[in-house]
Amino acid sequence: MTERIGAIKLPVNRLHMELTNVCNFSCEFCPDSKMRRQRGFMPLEMAKSILDDVGRTGIAKLVLFHVMGEPTLHPHFIDIVRYAKHKNVDVCITTNGSHMEKEVLNALIQAKVKQVILSLQTPDGNTFSMRGARGVSFEDYAEYTTFIARTFMNNGHHSKLTIHFLSSPLRKLIIPIAKEFCIADTSKKITSVSKDMGRKDTEGDWL
Repeated sequence: MTERIGAIKLPVNRLHMELTNVCNFSCEFCPDSKMRRQRGFMPLEMAKSILDDVGRTGIAKLVLFHVMGEPTLHPHFIDIVRYAKHKNVDVCITTNGSHMEKEVLNALIQAKVKQVILSLQTPDGNTFSMRGARGVSFEDYAEYTTFIARTFMNNGHHSKLTIHFLSSPLRKLIIPIAKEFCIADTSKKITSVSKDMGRKDTEGDWL
């Protein structure tokens, strides 16, 4: 498919699909608190209809389940991921990781999602307070993050895991960090830099 709609060349590289604008975090560096739209979840049939169109027309190379909100909170999140695979639609999920239980992780791996972006952002208990996480302690969050990374490293060979670490424009105000890290590092880059900094591995509290 190579067409144009005005100046837009098709297929577009990515199509953002907001499954929900509900989030269980309230990060100080996110505009969520300024949003005035009604909170809610995309109906399952609407999600399927969009994926039907993308699969049929090939209008987008990649569908990103991300605008505002935490997509894994959607009550039919796993069904939608599986439906995308059924329609041969490549998807990317951006998540804070707090609801990535084993069932969700297994579903993503089995569906061979193209990419999972884990929005880690804050590396310790003090800075984690900026996330406004409701019902999630820093210790639990550290365990979630480690579990997610290890699961994908061991089993998610068809998926790319990207860890966004201090990717907010406010990152310099959050915590000093080695200048070698770029704004959005993948686990592979972090591993490489960590070795250069003299660490044996990255299997501590943060991968």
